[in-house]
Amino acid sequence: MLIHGGFTKKRALLLNFLTALTAFIGLGIAIVLDAYVDNVSQYLIPLAAGLFIYIAAADLIPELHKETKIKQSLFQLGAFIIGI
Repeated sequence: MLIHGGFTKKRALLLNFLTALTAFIGLGIAIVLDAYVDNVSQYLIPLAAGLFIYIAAADLIPELHKETKIKQSLFQLGAFIIGI
């Protein structure tokens, strides 16, 4: 996507790598919070799960709207609900 947006391959790889590093930053923050806040995982795990569901839904729902056949739309809706 970055390459199609006009970035060079080298620049796109660098930006993708830097973006991936944010997971480790989040891990570090979670470890520090766990040391100072009791039961912090009770709040962080549902928050992370909710964010992943939101991201997935934000990507999937526009794609689902492209389908015009009612039978296929119902199948997709059922699969989406089962997935949740």
